[in-house]
Amino acid sequence: MAGIGGIRPERRDLSRRRDRQASWVLVLAALVSVLFFYPLALVLGVVATAYAWGSGEERAVIAGALVMVLTLMLVLFGAGGGLDGGLLDY
Repeated sequence: MAGIGGIRPERRDLSRRRDRQASWVLVLAALVSVLFFYPLALVLGVVATAYAWGSGEERAVIAGALVMVLTLMLVLFGAGGGLDGGLLDY
């Protein structure tokens, strides 16, 4: 269909929206991986923060940085207990 003046209307660019959604998925994956494996959570937090920075999603940048800080705090102070103490326990 022709738009006004014979110019076809542009289709919306959804790639930015998908990038922003993907950055939130990476942040959530990093947050879930905190429960299982700290190094993976730290790497995913870095990747999520960098991807969110590139896509322009400011809240996801902050959330990714908070996941990284949470992971580092858990590594330093040890959340597992038992033989899995923190680095500052020694």
